[in-house]
Amino acid sequence: MRYSTRIFLALVLFVCECFSQLPSYDQAQEKQFHRLNNAWGAANSYPSKSRDLAVLDSIDEFLTRYPRSIFKPSLFSYKLDISAGTYVDNRAANRLVDSVLFFDSLASTKLWLGNILITRNVDANRGISLVRAAFPALTHPYHKYQALLLDSEYELLTGRVLSAKQSITQALALDSTRAEAWHALLRLAKSTEDVRTARRIQGEIRKLEERQSLKYERESSRSPHVFKSVLPFSLKNRNGVSVPLSSERGKILLINFFALWCGACVAELPSLEQLTKDFRSISFLFVDLNDPPAEIEKAILTRSEFRFLRNQTILFTDTTIARAFQISAIPRTLIVDTSGTVRFDYLGFVKDGGAALANSLKSLLDEK
Repeated sequence: MRYSTRIFLALVLFVCECFSQLPSYDQAQEKQFHRLNNAWGAANSYPSKSRDLAVLDSIDEFLTRYPRSIFKPSLFSYKLDISAGTYVDNRAANRLVDSVLFFDSLASTKLWLGNILITRNVDANRGISLVRAAFPALTHPYHKYQALLLDSEYELLTGRVLSAKQSITQALALDSTRAEAWHALLRLAKSTEDVRTARRIQGEIRKLEERQSLKYERESSRSPHVFKSVLPFSLKNRNGVSVPLSSERGKILLINFFALWCGACVAELPSLEQLTKDFRSISFLFVDLNDPPAEIEKAILTRSEFRFLRNQTILFTDTTIARAFQISAIPRTLIVDTSGTVRFDYLGFVKDGGAALANSLKSLLDEK
């Protein structure tokens, strides 16, 4: 074989090898990844051994089928999140950490990995080394805040109470409007039986909760969707029948958008259940974002946290209303007056046992 021909063949083989290592992507992968993403969310919201193991098996099947998928780093992260401290030993968890870091060594990723290793009691020493290595490169104040609280947790695990207090104090200096650091400081005061300090911190937490509730109420009335009408829209019920919202004209409505896999949605359901008891003249509509009706039926029958929905009106969203009100994040709660006009628009988990929602409902009842 001529020398030039050998060179050409070697170059072709090199190029083929390079392309064979490129990440792969197609729409089938994307659809399957989104299903796994939802399954991971559900596993976090409703942890059970059978659900967790099913998700882990599905991830392994995906990685076997698509070994060079662009979604590989995320799936390694999901595996670690589900399995660390429960289904894999420390050595296997650390191998998953190495796999994630191979693809993504950003400071925020190291912080997230450190959080798992510390809070799940998998490998606190490696966890804190990741957190401390990430800290100088963290740019978002909340990430620094989280890192300091993780540092305090590690210090408490190793019996360094004064160092833990110092880290919590630094976190509060960064942001005293968040409850996590105050609660960490309260736990510390209780552990040292410092009753006076514990009472002072409890007072600070109460004031913080009151300010947050007022802010939450204020923001809900400033939404760009306030004063839009819901009457032009229709939603399907569990039987697939279209229900026009105009049929609710003349009633005060609370419309809650939720999903089975949404942990914050599940966490606020007890508050919403209490509101249905306290405001019996109000019409409550629970609108599922994207779960199949069969899944909703199964959840209502088998999961205690959803059972109160058996006697509630459950509807299913469509692209029309989702686009009009930009329903891209949940939980989301609209409070609508008797003319069908949105008066309050709450995005996120309801706080203070639904006190803000209750105040909004009372204000509309006073207008009647």
